[in-house]
Amino acid sequence: MESYLKNQLITLLEERFEVLSPQHLDRPSWETVSKSKYAEEAVEVYRDLGGKMKWPGIQLPQDFILLKNDFVVFLDEALHFNRYRAQTLRSKIYGKMPLIPVDSYKTYCRKYEKECLKAGLAGKNWSFPFAEKHFGLASERGDFSKNGPPAWKLRALENFLLDSALLAQKVKVLRLSVYQQLMLNKQLYKIGDILISGREPQQTALLNYIERKISS
Repeated sequence: MESYLKNQLITLLEERFEVLSPQHLDRPSWETVSKSKYAEEAVEVYRDLGGKMKWPGIQLPQDFILLKNDFVVFLDEALHFNRYRAQTLRSKIYGKMPLIPVDSYKTYCRKYEKECLKAGLAGKNWSFPFAEKHFGLASERGDFSKNGPPAWKLRALENFLLDSALLAQKVKVLRLSVYQQLMLNKQLYKIGDILISGREPQQTALLNYIERKISS
């Protein structure tokens, strides 16, 4: 479902914007962050998540959508929203990223963690060796009373480091949540629902919203 929604968004964006391969942008990386003024903050966030290594030298996924003129769009789905991502959203870097709706994202992390749990119990979504290398052994699946799920912590760190690296590269970042609602004709529609089954008026409303953000 997650890759399907992202592909739906790309198809929709192509109606109005020029969508480029992520390879057109210098790859955001830990090295980018480590050479920037955000390095100390990044290590602190890593430690707060329970990081065990000297620094968070991980390879970052290129799971963003790149538009012409180096504008990056993320579509954040169920696995994104949980207590660990909420921790990273406390970072002061987000005061410099106005197109990331931090307060709404914190609310989604509280409100929709059960949805994250539905997807986040299975296989590597809960834990795997590399995540445990950085964050320690996993608790039993579904148990947050001890160390919890290392894979969740790693995902939260990856998203924070992507934001930090793109900020250091002076790239504009827009994050869209599947839970975010848009108003159309006095009705609210979740972005996730628009991408799954939205009709042309809802899709146009989403494109208009993105265009306003890009132009701001």
